[in-house]
Amino acid sequence: MFSLNAASQTYLQSGQIIATLHQRQGLKIACLKEIARRDRFINAGQFEQLAQPLAANGYGPTMLRLLTKGTQP
Repeated sequence: MFSLNAASQTYLQSGQIIATLHQRQGLKIACLKEIARRDRFINAGQFEQLAQPLAANGYGPTMLRLLTKGTQP
C-alpha cells in the first residue's frame, strides 16, 4: 500500500517525465477524451458529462473551457 508520501512522489515523477518529454522532444501525452470528441466518437454533451467528475482537479475545468470556447478538441 502506498503512503501519501510515496503517492505524491509518484505523481511528481510522472509530471517530471511528461514535462521532460514535452520540453526535449515536443511530444504530448494523448488525452483520449479529447481525441474521442475531436473525431466525433462522442458529442459535446457526452464530453461535458466526462468533464464534470473531474471538476475538482485541473483537467476537468480545462475540458469545460474547451466546450465554452466553442473549440472542438
